Formats: sequence, structure tokens, C-alpha cells
Amino acid sequence: MLDPSGLEEFSDDARRLSAALARYGEFARQEIGGKMRQALLLLAGRAAVYPSPPGGSTYRRMGTLGRLWRGGRPVVNFGGGGASVEGTISNATPYGPFVQSPAEQAYMHRGRWQTTEDVIRDSVGDVDALVSEAVDAILARIAAAAR
Repeated sequence: MLDPSGLEEFSDDARRLSAALARYGEFARQEIGGKMRQALLLLAGRAAVYPSPPGGSTYRRMGTLGRLWRGGRPVVNFGGGGASVEGTISNATPYGPFVQSPAEQAYMHRGRWQTTEDVIRDSVGDVDALVSEAVDAILARIAAAAR
């Protein structure tokens, strides 16, 4: 059962958090944006990893697909009672989706080439760690100012 006496304390905490974000919002935006930029570069770098060539293959790889992976600039928004962070990684090669897209990967690449979905799934822990570092830095800044 909800104890209504706790709602006032929660409201006070929410007001303090909102005030802290207003005061330190730009610092928080930069901190989160910087860590998310690192995360996007990490994902792009991992997407660029080629599998070993199949045995007996004489095809000469040029490395274009790997070189053209890019991490975009994240967009960090605070407001409306919430926060959001958006970012993308991309590849400019016209054939990239046929090699690494989960939906469009050609049959000869399935099971050999990682998909973008694989890269994201395998990187969740590292991305979470970067986000945690940003949150810790923001909370430390707010705590230091409260002293």
C-alpha cells in the first residue's frame, strides 16, 4: 500500500534533482555526450572488424567496408520530465547492408560476418560502463556543489 506521507519527500527529491539538472545541465549534457561519443566510436570500431577469409579464398579484400564505419555525434536532450540520448553509426558503402545488416545480409555472409545487431548486443556491457562513468561524474559534481 502506498504511504501518502512519502510523496512529499519524493516531491522534494524530484524538485532538487530538477534544480540540479537545471544548474548543471550543460555539464551533464557534455559529460553524457562525450561518453556516448566514445560509445559510438567503440561500436563503429567493432563493426569494422573483418572475419577471417574462408579457406581457399583468393578474393583480395580492399578494406573499404571497415574504413568507412563512422560514429555520429550524439544528441542529448533534457526536458519534459525525462532525458534522451540518440546516436548512430553508419557506413557509406552501398554494399554494407548486404554484408552486415541483420535484415539484408546476403546468404554467403550469414554466420561469418557479424551484423550490426551482433556488435550492439556484444557491446552492451561496455556502453553501460561508459554511461555509468558519465552518471557518476555528474553526481559527483552535484554532490561537491551541495557541500
